[in-house]
Amino acid sequence: MMLLLDIGNTRIKWGWLAPAGGLRPGGAVVHGGRHQSVLQAWAKLPKPQRIFGASVAGCEFNREVEQLAQTLWNLPVHWARSSEGAAAMKTAYAEPGQLGVDRWAAAVGAYYASGRAVCVVDCGSAITFDVVTDAGRHLGGLIVPGWQMMRRALHQGTAGLPLVELEQAETIARDTATAIASGTLLGAAAMIDGLTQRIMDALGTTAELWLTGGDAPLLQPHLQHSFILAPDLVLQGLAVMASSARTVPELVVKQGRLF
Repeated sequence: MMLLLDIGNTRIKWGWLAPAGGLRPGGAVVHGGRHQSVLQAWAKLPKPQRIFGASVAGCEFNREVEQLAQTLWNLPVHWARSSEGAAAMKTAYAEPGQLGVDRWAAAVGAYYASGRAVCVVDCGSAITFDVVTDAGRHLGGLIVPGWQMMRRALHQGTAGLPLVELEQAETIARDTATAIASGTLLGAAAMIDGLTQRIMDALGTTAELWLTGGDAPLLQPHLQHSFILAPDLVLQGLAVMASSARTVPELVVKQGRLF
């Protein structure tokens, strides 16, 4: 089987793509820019046939991942590229290389599963928005600070506000910690709803809304728009990209989902 990697700024996730098609569950660990936690998790995995990944963690960490793959399995890591590996999709980005590969993979995963216009919101270190038309044209999107980044900014940019670890959502808080926890969580949700509506107005038509990223399950209950929650959307997109690149047999798509 092929090992698929989704490497973000904070976490690394992986899944398995079977030769006959179909994404199978893998795992996830917080890496913090260091490979030790990844090594402990991967040491228990069976040897993959190939490794295909998308990373926004930077060249240094990518090299550590490549060395791990060589040490454990004597295999190279093949890295996905933005705007490539999806025959039915093209991007409107003037410089496609500037488009984050995680954003591209998530958009590919949503569009191929839906078969219609999609708006993908990825709730990670940053919150990103990406829009794809019915015809498979990736129009672009938006990038704003993520929920946890908002909390860190309040702590680092002020003299007296604490770094809050609470996950509360009270509309009117009665202490500083709860006010920060609630304000950033509800603020991130309101920002997602507001920008999603602006995007839909600009698009001039309906689109299927997809939500992914580490903070997505926490934010979804506070959203007014109805989103499809897809924690493994980047991995789903990588599965499509790997198939399009003919590194594995074609995926089977049924009823708008990958199987």
